[in-house]
Amino acid sequence: MKHQDKNINNNEESDTADLAAEYVRDLSQEEFRSNLMKKLRPVEPRQFHRQHEKLIDMISELYMLIRTMQRRRPTAEERQALFKMLGEFKQYAATHFREEERYMQQTNFPGVTDHQAAHARFVSKVLEVEERVRNESVSYVVELFFMVIDWLFSHINHMDRLYSDIHIKRWGPSKK
Repeated sequence: MKHQDKNINNNEESDTADLAAEYVRDLSQEEFRSNLMKKLRPVEPRQFHRQHEKLIDMISELYMLIRTMQRRRPTAEERQALFKMLGEFKQYAATHFREEERYMQQTNFPGVTDHQAAHARFVSKVLEVEERVRNESVSYVVELFFMVIDWLFSHINHMDRLYSDIHIKRWGPSKK
């Protein structure tokens, strides 16, 4: 079950363009979060959907900090807050990935190896761009921000839907 965690078709490319358009608008954190949530497809089991929502919450917080930092030269406190947020995001994403992979292994999901590889590529890319943010310029955080949004929506709405569809076929939707 080979599936790439890249843009699948023109519709998805327009979704990414829509997300970029949302970013350049000056939205409140709640408006930005709401717009992202509308693009998030639910997955089963529900615990993973709730974790995806938490990742969206974290991205929305990052959005607000980046918007502030772009208006002027970032303060030391803002830089510190940025790296704290990135650390929390990486930690939460790593926990989510471990739980998701454990679930896939326990349920004999046929795409677990591809899924693990996609997670590893994402972590590697986040670390690479984070290093550039630390050592070169905070301006790279915008690249990181777009990369995270693009990857998460592509991954959740396509790759994660694969295990979700199997879950629903085997056990039906989770109780809320």
